[in-house]
Amino acid sequence: MELMITTGKIVPKLQVEHGLVVDRVYTGSFMTSFLLGFSISIMKVVPVTLQQLHAPTKAPYWPVVADGW
Repeated sequence: MELMITTGKIVPKLQVEHGLVVDRVYTGSFMTSFLLGFSISIMKVVPVTLQQLHAPTKAPYWPVVADGW
């Protein structure tokens, strides 16, 4: 729940205050550690990169893409 709240606060800030276009957001536990906190990764992408992010994979725990997301 905390990750969703944090995402809901950060994404609008990136869009309004920094002028970024947020096309995809992946929220969840992608990597675990013994430390508390969260991390934000931002990257500039081209359409082929988005296609690669949505390509079939056997990577465990990668988010399932449905309806174009």
